[in-house]
Amino acid sequence: MPKSASPITHVPVKTPMFDGPAFKGTALLEGNSGGSGMEAVSGAGMPGNAGVSAVGNTSAGGVGGQLTRPWILFFESLEQSGIGTPSQPIIGFVINTGATGTNVGPMLPAPFDGTADVVVLVVKASDGSTPLVFDIKQNGTVIFSSPSIAAGTASGTLMTFVSLSDEPLTITYNDIFTIDISSGSSSWMFTAVLETSTASTASGNT
Repeated sequence: MPKSASPITHVPVKTPMFDGPAFKGTALLEGNSGGSGMEAVSGAGMPGNAGVSAVGNTSAGGVGGQLTRPWILFFESLEQSGIGTPSQPIIGFVINTGATGTNVGPMLPAPFDGTADVVVLVVKASDGSTPLVFDIKQNGTVIFSSPSIAAGTASGTLMTFVSLSDEPLTITYNDIFTIDISSGSSSWMFTAVLETSTASTASGNT
């Protein structure tokens, strides 16, 4: 007897935001099922994510298959409309040890052309006796030097600085950004983000 074909498994979509006339009851994936859990869409233009990246075939225990045609068209329309895509570049450094050094974090390329006018610092942990001072460089040139961040600064403290080398700073696609620390210790943990302020004017630091 001939072998029977593998069954087609459809995963119903129950998310309210997609429960409209065009997508009501439309399967998200089609293909063969296996394992537990599901991984189908990654960074798909949802709030807080930039761009659209649909994962067709999955691995490591989940629903293996492909996006159905209505959902492919839906995600393509999100990408074309720019939903979920920031209007200006955002360059962020997550530093888990603030010991002094040159190029102590990742080397980050700008995702596209744009401008920035602030550096936002969030302190996760600080040294009780050593202050923090750092520089952010664009293609090897310092474009921001932080003031001295006081030793013992409380976790969760957020500061906004506007003292960039140019206001606004012009950013070109694939400019490389790096970070140096001239004062600090391994006790410091922080995030520094080069971005565009939402306010029309920014003042000092908060």
